[in-house]
Amino acid sequence: MDSTVGKNVWKVMLPPQEGPGPVNITVATGNESLTITNVMFGDVWLCSGESNMQFTLSMVFNESEEIADAINFPDIRLFTAAQEWSNNIEYDLLGVEQYWSKPNRDSVGHSDWTYFSAVCWLYGKYLYKQLQYPIGLIAADWNATSVQAWSSEDAINACQPSRTGSLVPAYPPQNTPTYLWNAMIHPFLNLTIYGVIWYQGESDIYSPPDIYKCRFPAMIDDWRKKFNEACQTDILFPFGSFRSDVVFLRIAPSGP
Repeated sequence: MDSTVGKNVWKVMLPPQEGPGPVNITVATGNESLTITNVMFGDVWLCSGESNMQFTLSMVFNESEEIADAINFPDIRLFTAAQEWSNNIEYDLLGVEQYWSKPNRDSVGHSDWTYFSAVCWLYGKYLYKQLQYPIGLIAADWNATSVQAWSSEDAINACQPSRTGSLVPAYPPQNTPTYLWNAMIHPFLNLTIYGVIWYQGESDIYSPPDIYKCRFPAMIDDWRKKFNEACQTDILFPFGSFRSDVVFLRIAPSGP
């Protein structure tokens, strides 16, 4: 239990497991208990960014084949955070669009722009084929959002000039600096992740190149630092960044 944040936030650290599962986990206190069933142990990846990450499997060219094939990967788990923004740091998600699910026709191909992220699914499917152990995929994305919206106050303050709003004209609340970090990323800090894949950049076309050149690495370094401090996530966790013509992999944070 951690009350240093001004509220009670608790977490459980499990010892290393001998196998991937599935197992059932029961939490009990007094006369009440809650059992979580069909839990797997493996690598969890966070998939975030804007429209190219939100783009769903139902919208790809060979969607029928991909959706039908999903049932063949029962050791992959899927989760989609609801699109919520907040001007305060949140310690729990304000909404969930898709709770942890096994792959099936609905969980991977629900409907356009809902769930599941095509890039996230295809990446996780590739990883599973290579590694042959459970993969957890979390989609936390929102189309037409800037890097500042996904950045904490610390990351924003690391760059010049400081801004009170997004550089995108007529920005909505979800594009305001820190608002998506607060509501859609910060609640995951107590979850140990293996890495992040990121697909974003188009909404920052109004930013001077040297400003984005600072903001994006600052966000990466800050995510790594905060995930490491909150849980046992490796401070050098891989952060893969996609664009339409190239893939970047930031192996280590900048600075010492």
